[in-house]
Amino acid sequence: MRIIIFITVLFVFAACTTSSKSPVAVSYEGDTFSFELNRMEETGFTKISGQSSGEGFRQAIGELDNIFSQIWGDYQYRMDPQWKGKNFNFTLRFSEEEVVGDLFWKVAEVISRQSDIFIDLKGEETVYAQCLQVADQGLLASHIYQVKEGVEQSLNLSNAHLNTKGKTLLQLTEELNQVSASGFYLYDGADIGKYSFELDISSPEKLRQSLSFYGISLEGCQMKTEVVEIK
Repeated sequence: MRIIIFITVLFVFAACTTSSKSPVAVSYEGDTFSFELNRMEETGFTKISGQSSGEGFRQAIGELDNIFSQIWGDYQYRMDPQWKGKNFNFTLRFSEEEVVGDLFWKVAEVISRQSDIFIDLKGEETVYAQCLQVADQGLLASHIYQVKEGVEQSLNLSNAHLNTKGKTLLQLTEELNQVSASGFYLYDGADIGKYSFELDISSPEKLRQSLSFYGISLEGCQMKTEVVEIK
């Protein structure tokens, strides 16, 4: 089984006590999927993010909106402040070939029923964002990632510097939306190549300068997307 691992700041597991109505632990075992959602111990880090995946398997850690967007990136997540700074460990196993949207809502229904976490679809909204545009295809192509030592993808965040390998531009925007506080990012172009990026995300201007090194520009844009509320 091929396993892909992403690590951002820290990858820590914490065992939690399960209860029938608890904000910190939910488990479910079904015919086509099963999952566990556990609250992690406080670590002192404000941003914790990690993901691993394999055939019929997904695992992610971080805040709830971070976890769900890593697995179901088709939605825009809006999270109540009560869950900010609270990190979870989420493990999902499934028999379907793809982690489709319907599976997300099955998981969300169980979490809402068994815990104090309520997940609901707010509806479609217009989101204003910064869109990544390929300004120099040749320059971007010079940064195509070559697999080394079996590592197909990786991610590291340290001191506002984001280092990724084996990521498409769409995946890059998903990561930027998790770790950057300077806006929301989108990409709607061809999503074929996988690249290496080293970006300074300490400010919008620093990020813009970093992306220009790869032949990528940022342009103001907007799109309609489904918004999911986590309360």
